Amino acid sequence: MRLLQRIVSAVLALALVLAGLLAGAEIALAALGRGPWVTPYPAWDAWSRQQTWSSPGVRAALAVTAVVGLALIVLGLRAGRPASVPLPARADGPDEVQVTASRRALEKALAAATQRVSGVSGADAALTRKRVRVTARTTLRQGDLQGEVTEAVTTRLRDWGLADTLAASVKVARRGGR
Repeated sequence: MRLLQRIVSAVLALALVLAGLLAGAEIALAALGRGPWVTPYPAWDAWSRQQTWSSPGVRAALAVTAVVGLALIVLGLRAGRPASVPLPARADGPDEVQVTASRRALEKALAAATQRVSGVSGADAALTRKRVRVTARTTLRQGDLQGEVTEAVTTRLRDWGLADTLAASVKVARRGGR
């Protein structure tokens, strides 16, 4: 989701910069006594003076603006993937100490634990607020790695105390072959 937010933000920023440059050019041309360059603002001014708040065109423009604005607010407030994950306090440790681990470090550790399983040639892990998805790659045609990879992932999550808070989803993809 963060990628979508970045793309929308970049497009909106570019549109605002271009609109600002265009408005500045039109203002400079008007100050010099010249007509409009791109924006037909005299025609827009004449049209807008004839409209009322109850005109269908005005209401449609306001409705579109409201919908786009609300969509941007929802997109901006939507929670993305966490930068860090709080780890539960150890039973033998003090309760005041709160420990967090970076999401990327946990993803790399889960991928490394998966790659240690015999027959796994590569692995990727993605961690969100409520789940972890692990994809293991293998070139083996036979054998059931699903159980072994799932056990490796759940063991690692249990070691960190996250087995109850994160749901694990494991997929084994077969590539190539021997």
